[in-house]
Amino acid sequence: MITLLDGPVGSQLHARGVPTPAPAWSAWAVQHKPDAIGILHREYAEAGATVHTTATFRTRPDAVGVDWPMLAQRAVALARAYVEQQIVAKLDDALKAATAKTKSEIVFKKA
Repeated sequence: MITLLDGPVGSQLHARGVPTPAPAWSAWAVQHKPDAIGILHREYAEAGATVHTTATFRTRPDAVGVDWPMLAQRAVALARAYVEQQIVAKLDDALKAATAKTKSEIVFKKA
């Protein structure tokens, strides 16, 4: 079995024009641009990643203050939600393909 890891989070956010100001860096995006974080996770899942890291690198009291637990939980929730969306989409596509194949086999057998 091959295990595929996702890629960088902060670097990709920066490359996509999402602000990552110090000292919060990617934790800023968790709070202000959560969809950007989620889309990145979904794209890694689409590419086949099976291990996903979260944007919790700077969700610490010294970087984001008292909001750190909420931001850490949100970062994990974003990763889970967007990766699960991709998994459900893949399963849905597979089910549609299997259903279409079954329907075509039934039509062919009747003819």
